Amino acid sequence: MGGINHQPCRNYMEKSTALSRSVSEAYSSLWDANIGIEDIILAELSHKKSSSYNAVLASLEHSVDSLGRADNDFNQLLQKMNQLHFDLKPATINFKHITEQWEQDGFIKNDVFWQEIVALYREGGFRNAIGTLQNKFIAVRNETRELLGVLTHHRQSVAEGSFMIDVEENKIPLRQYFAKTLTCWDGALSLFRYSSLISTELYLQDMGYPSLVDGVKSTSNSRVRIPKSIEV
Repeated sequence: MGGINHQPCRNYMEKSTALSRSVSEAYSSLWDANIGIEDIILAELSHKKSSSYNAVLASLEHSVDSLGRADNDFNQLLQKMNQLHFDLKPATINFKHITEQWEQDGFIKNDVFWQEIVALYREGGFRNAIGTLQNKFIAVRNETRELLGVLTHHRQSVAEGSFMIDVEENKIPLRQYFAKTLTCWDGALSLFRYSSLISTELYLQDMGYPSLVDGVKSTSNSRVRIPKSIEV
């Protein structure tokens, strides 16, 4: 089980982890592209030619492809739930209590994204939430494609050694398209993370296991042993 994957059913679903992995891979690839862009700028500041641009484009293409896999994972996850005739309903959750407790414990911020995901679960349970999440990540994919298109169009500036100047003088609208992509990611990833917490809490309650809050309390009350190899 990963850090942000959902647990939508008594029977653990492989596609839940596959979905989380696809989302994580897409996000990681976006930052790989950003690191490549910074390498180009640093090379130009040192009056050197950079070979990173193809890697930048490849990273963005990989991010788009990973988001495409995520869309397929969403579909397969819902298909499996339909086969099992299963859905998580939020009737057993006191959202007022968990909002206060989870914010206190640092799990969440009671922000617009938390309020949105709570409303989605209240209105239609897990299926309602997951359908909205799927649409959010489709929007992220579209924004990433536009960013890729801008950088592909302006690749000549790297060959000419003017990429940094063109970005700084706003001849290449990199910051605008990167900002749009990141803003889209911020919303989608916050909703996804919050949804994974709610679905996990519903699963734990349904199975009679300790809640997420209980798990933190039991851990905080016990001494965590740090391996000698990483002690500082």
